[in-house]
Amino acid sequence: MHLIHPALVHFSVAFLVAGGLLEGLGILLRRQPWERAGAALVLAGTISLAPTVIAGFVAQNSVAGFNGGTADVQLHERFGLMLFGLFAALMMWKGWNQGRLPEDQKPLYAVLVLAGVILTMATAWFGGHLVYGYGIGVTSG
Repeated sequence: MHLIHPALVHFSVAFLVAGGLLEGLGILLRRQPWERAGAALVLAGTISLAPTVIAGFVAQNSVAGFNGGTADVQLHERFGLMLFGLFAALMMWKGWNQGRLPEDQKPLYAVLVLAGVILTMATAWFGGHLVYGYGIGVTSG
């Protein structure tokens, strides 16, 4: 059961990093095709976060005890919840505006979506540290 989270997380990370960079830079550099393509990827990444987070909770509860790393698991969990909250809020913001932000709101949105990219990479790094540093989900006992 703990293998579902790693299978899902790669979609969320790929969509949010690629989409966030495209959309954020598309807004800041005034490249509308980048902005539109990035927006679609960010939406897909945000939607994929819900099952990824749920699978993360299931994985945390299904993995047997391991040597150390409890604080790192909690940090990864907190970052994941912040990530979900940030992108959910960004999608609600866009939804409130029927998917088209007013021009004066776009720079702030771009900065926040790019901050989301950084948060995505940090969350992924902590998750990778759990796997490669502690062997969570890949080693017995």
